[in-house]
Amino acid sequence: MATNYDFNVTQGTEFYVKLNLKDSSGSVINLTDYLVSGQVKNRYGDSSALFDLNPSGLIPLTGGQVEVLIKGSGTAALPVGQHF
Repeated sequence: MATNYDFNVTQGTEFYVKLNLKDSSGSVINLTDYLVSGQVKNRYGDSSALFDLNPSGLIPLTGGQVEVLIKGSGTAALPVGQHF
């Protein structure tokens, strides 16, 4: 089951969040040997991204956790608005 979150990011500031990934039964998802990627888009169906989180923006940890980190230099370039 997919889950959606709303985050507020201020231009020019570092953004950090740690996500705990679980399957539909509530069990931690084992990320061993998996690559994690992500993008920030203006609209969900857009073919191009405003910001690519791969490779340094997403960091898989143990126990089904993923860190999302966007440095201030990355958020400075994001336009004001609602993005996906």
